[in-house]
Amino acid sequence: MYTKREYFTEEFLNEIKKKAKAENPQYTISNNQIIISFLLKKYHNHILPGAEKIRLRNAISLREVYSEINPLFIGNAEFISMAEFTKDEIDTLSIYQIAYRLKESIRKIRDEDFVKNLLYLYEYGIEFNTDVFKKYYHSYNIDTDINSSNLTHLNDLESLGLSSNIGSILDIGLATYASFMILKEKSGKIFTDITGRYPFV
Repeated sequence: MYTKREYFTEEFLNEIKKKAKAENPQYTISNNQIIISFLLKKYHNHILPGAEKIRLRNAISLREVYSEINPLFIGNAEFISMAEFTKDEIDTLSIYQIAYRLKESIRKIRDEDFVKNLLYLYEYGIEFNTDVFKKYYHSYNIDTDINSSNLTHLNDLESLGLSSNIGSILDIGLATYASFMILKEKSGKIFTDITGRYPFV
């Protein structure tokens, strides 16, 4: 497993948003979606060289959609949003076109009716509707899938409700073969660790 780090400035992200709006007023995209799209265009041939199609996997917090999910409930409160692209599409589409497609895949998963059909609450936590889960959940494939995680909220212990006197987070890693992990330094600088199976040249 090999890792490379990329930093992103607010100026770069704001410029992409401006260009996106100029092309299409619908392209209201987030920093997270821009960063993932930029990395996908730049690194897809390197981290998944043999794939004809690539699936982007983003964890969606269901608690944001389903207000009845109490944070103290025991159980999984995330579902994977999938966005699939061919290699040609990644090379042809602009960063903001990829970002908008990614945004739409996330929006569909966050739909309140979909979420309430997907899972229900019971006395001890959250239960998935097995039929819906099987239909929409795709197991991880090391040859086609890139896991994307936005962990910018974990930039310091205070964000977790812990005292900074306890220590600091030294490293966060994902046990996947290909991933984009977005974090933020305490200084406020956003960076991404790109992980793949081949050395970065």
